[in-house]
Amino acid sequence: MELPIYVPGLPARKMRTILFTFGLITLVFLLFSDVESWLSTLFCSQPLILSVDVRAHNLRTRSVPKRHLFPIKLGSTISPNSKVLLLKSSSTSKDSSTIRAALQAQRISFISLAPDRFQLLPSFLSSAPSAGPVNLIIFEQFLLWTKLPPEYKAAIDNYCQKFGVGVIGFLLDEDLLIRQSESFMKLSTYPLLLRRLHSAPSGFYLAAESPVLNISRGGQYDPATLSPHSLFPQRVSVKCRSNYSRQLATTQLIAQRFSNDLPDYDSVLRRQRRSCDYEKPPACCLATLVPSPGFTEYFQTVAFTKLSPIDSALSPHDDLHSVSRHSCAFADLPQQQNYNPNEQYQSLVIEDVGGIDGIKRVLFAYGASSHWSVHLLLMDAVRYLLSSVPRKEPLKALEFDIGYNRWVHVDIDDIFVANPDSQLYPSDVKALLAVQREWRKMIPGFTFSLGFSGGHYGHGSAIGRRGDAELLRNRNACELSRGINRRMQPDAVHNLPIQEGYAVAPHHSGVYPVLPSLFKAWKEVWRINVTTTEGYPRLFPAWNRRGFAYDGIQVIPRQTCGVYTQTLRLKDYSGGPHRLQEMALGGEVFQTLLYTPVSFFMTHFGNYGQDRLATYVLSGAFRFLLAWTHLQLRTGSPEFLTQQHLAFHRRTEAPTSASAGLPLMSNPCADRRHAEIWPPSNPCDPDLLPSAIIGGPQKTGTTALLTFMAAHPNLVANHIRSQGTFEEPQFFSNNHIYAKGVAWYFDQFPRTPEELARLNKSFGERQLIRFEKSATYFDSFLAPDRVLALLSSRAKLIFLLKDPLQRAYSCRLLLPLRVNADCHLVRQSKMQTTWCLRSALRYGMVRLQEEIDEEQKYSPRLSPERGRRTKILLKVFCPHDHQRSHREEAALHFTFAEVLRASGPEQAASLVRQQRLASGGDAGTNNSSSALAARLLALNRRCLQPGTYAPFIDQWLLRFPPHQILLLDADQLVSAPAVLMDRVQEFLNVESYVNYSTLFQFNERKRFFCLSGGPYPAAGRLLHWDQESGLWCLSRNKGRSYPPLMPTEDDKRIFQRPMQDLYQLILQRQFWRPRNSTSVLDIIPPWLQRWIRPVGS
Repeated sequence: MELPIYVPGLPARKMRTILFTFGLITLVFLLFSDVESWLSTLFCSQPLILSVDVRAHNLRTRSVPKRHLFPIKLGSTISPNSKVLLLKSSSTSKDSSTIRAALQAQRISFISLAPDRFQLLPSFLSSAPSAGPVNLIIFEQFLLWTKLPPEYKAAIDNYCQKFGVGVIGFLLDEDLLIRQSESFMKLSTYPLLLRRLHSAPSGFYLAAESPVLNISRGGQYDPATLSPHSLFPQRVSVKCRSNYSRQLATTQLIAQRFSNDLPDYDSVLRRQRRSCDYEKPPACCLATLVPSPGFTEYFQTVAFTKLSPIDSALSPHDDLHSVSRHSCAFADLPQQQNYNPNEQYQSLVIEDVGGIDGIKRVLFAYGASSHWSVHLLLMDAVRYLLSSVPRKEPLKALEFDIGYNRWVHVDIDDIFVANPDSQLYPSDVKALLAVQREWRKMIPGFTFSLGFSGGHYGHGSAIGRRGDAELLRNRNACELSRGINRRMQPDAVHNLPIQEGYAVAPHHSGVYPVLPSLFKAWKEVWRINVTTTEGYPRLFPAWNRRGFAYDGIQVIPRQTCGVYTQTLRLKDYSGGPHRLQEMALGGEVFQTLLYTPVSFFMTHFGNYGQDRLATYVLSGAFRFLLAWTHLQLRTGSPEFLTQQHLAFHRRTEAPTSASAGLPLMSNPCADRRHAEIWPPSNPCDPDLLPSAIIGGPQKTGTTALLTFMAAHPNLVANHIRSQGTFEEPQFFSNNHIYAKGVAWYFDQFPRTPEELARLNKSFGERQLIRFEKSATYFDSFLAPDRVLALLSSRAKLIFLLKDPLQRAYSCRLLLPLRVNADCHLVRQSKMQTTWCLRSALRYGMVRLQEEIDEEQKYSPRLSPERGRRTKILLKVFCPHDHQRSHREEAALHFTFAEVLRASGPEQAASLVRQQRLASGGDAGTNNSSSALAARLLALNRRCLQPGTYAPFIDQWLLRFPPHQILLLDADQLVSAPAVLMDRVQEFLNVESYVNYSTLFQFNERKRFFCLSGGPYPAAGRLLHWDQESGLWCLSRNKGRSYPPLMPTEDDKRIFQRPMQDLYQLILQRQFWRPRNSTSVLDIIPPWLQRWIRPVGS
């Protein structure tokens, strides 16, 4: 019998004291000895490894005989301004979102159509559609093609055959397509069968012979069973919850009681017949594609799988059992020991080479969101079909050729941060260096970039400080970049290698949303040239992250790998370990590497301790990418990688681009992450932004419309300044102004009660609608995207349309006279002559260079800035005169009328020959004549472009729905402004209706309408008190009557096509119309109808 331990004479209290003392000594010993370091080495040195089992196979698929290959039509060409047409099976679906994401990640322009818009197919597939030619068609559900109305199906087939356009299609929901009693389904008259599999096949194989594969590495396979799983988390519907059946029974019982008492009662309760199984992720690879008998040689396998023994067995009860054993692959070494002649392989992805009907197709036997391979194979299929037919011009559906190199940079942030859970032990540092050596086998020259905040150095626990010391001993093995949070200089003390010019802000604060003062400080104080951010334009989706340039600093998009500051152990990962594995093996991290030429990955110090999840994910993603693709991983310094990044984004993110590389600025309050790092002192209330914009175009009466709208008590216009751009903010069209940032734009509108009171706007009593007017927005290709980013697609747009011929006539002939009159008055009043130029800028007028030269005689000290801005206006409004002032050869040799007649290469060459003969020269063709003809043609396009409305409206329609665009007749603003203002009020849905017919009075002396009543402080200096009439009128330079203009035959020929395009655009798109409108003709201006009427007569 065992006896309890007892020490005679030792009290229990003293015993507890001894035990406590012993425990305390033991704890101190552990903290200040190598025991803990030894334990950390023992238990933490074995890293987790993500298994990547991809092997090479020796199977060879059947090759298509040359006689069945589709003959290429050398005469078939498609315009380089190409688009992909995506035909969706429903308005919203997961599969269409996956396809859209894949196209957007490759910067591919596309148009998507839901079934309710299929009636637009004939216009999209015409030989010269307004939205741009289509050179690839993708079906979210390929069965849509088989079930289309005959005229739509014929339109698609004829277009594809005529222009060599390829088709990509997905076949999904095989459980719904094929009845339980059958194993095959015929795709209408198309000679391909969809076979249902009764059990999961094993192995995903890429064919070694397929010409579709480019980036994909053919001849590889994964032997794992293709279980039905998705890359997306499983949704849990209310119908799949455990208590749903009981709740449903109770609800049905209550409904039955009502129906017994009320015979006419009909419950709205409906139970779907489909079980909750449909809420599970879509199944992958439970169907294969088998060519119909006699058509095997017309198809080439791209990817295939090995059938299970059950599906490989012959089914005598199936009417198509003769093809059930068709195999797309066979072993080239049948004598090898492991060869099994009973193994059957069938296609998962197949290519129709075009021998059947002249159309090349790539078809998938599974949905777009069912398997990781869709992103890889879709990328190859798109490029293959886009480049399968030779074209006369380079194909531009792809913004850039992404190539085979992927540049990788890995940042480790928060080095030396003394968080007990995230600090590194010495063994972790050794493991980090071992990983770096291992990665250099995959990425030559790879080195981790360690970002540190000096203020945290030396503040960790004893074992953490040992880890820091181990890192310092190996300081030459890594590169360090300074953080800007608690910045001190341990690099100077410990001689650390520092990457100059590169740094990352804490939480990316100030990078985006942009704070101009912060960028200025970075450049002047720390001489930073490169930084990164993950928040532009938003954190998710990852493929949509972009970079930009601002104030001399290049911002590169930063990528995440699924692990963050608090992601330390695999068992605690949100979504489970399977989710993290999925991200690396075909998921988000893999797709980032696939689609992004240059990737700056963000990781944290703690991700390399504990379970070392950063190396776990990235190692798996790197090995998976190299196993399945021909891509090569590369690395370099931040400055070098910045240049590589800009090589792919030169047109959008470089400082030399048309947008100056500036980011699209969004409302910081619209994104929670952005709002958290936005300074509280800066406004970001969306109600303070304009909900309507008068977008132009210039010389159509936009200033008058702004003035009349500002007189409305519910409408609040932007501040009308006395300098700069005057009544126009021009925020979205002017790079210099846009760079001032969102906070500056907020300041352009009155927002405080005091400001509104000064403008006679009652704050809080009425619904105030803010708006702004900038006529430069209409023809700016930058403005639509910028307006959409900041104001969202709910913004309303107002465009004034004027007869382009009358507009050009008034600009070309009459405005210089008006400016001369203004300048004459200025001289009489002995004011500085530069005010004449300022007056021209103020009224949006154009001055010929001869008049500017005349002005120099009166004022030799003409302000260079005034002269520069005048020349800018000259260039915008009258490019012919502007080019004459710059001694442009084409403008010097030809009159304005001749420039207008040079509408094509032949016409331009003919005019050059005539000019040579008239000047006594040789009319023969030579290099100088060809160059002059090219300049003449370019000048013609610059002169005519401002008067072509349809292309510019099309650009806005790509971002805004047509029912939010108001088209107004500029002539009506002069003849019947009250009627026009009624339309504006209805369009904006103002709270208080103003009867403008009682405010407008016609001024006989000025010959245009003025406002009675007043004063109107909100209109600022735009309205002037006319003492003689007692009315508030526009300035005397507004509303002048022009002599009548009769278009010549040349004018009709030049402007006829732009008029027809505008007419057709208004007819086809559902622009906003007033409630009393009975026909779309009600919004077509009379001057446009006059241009069109002779065509139909």
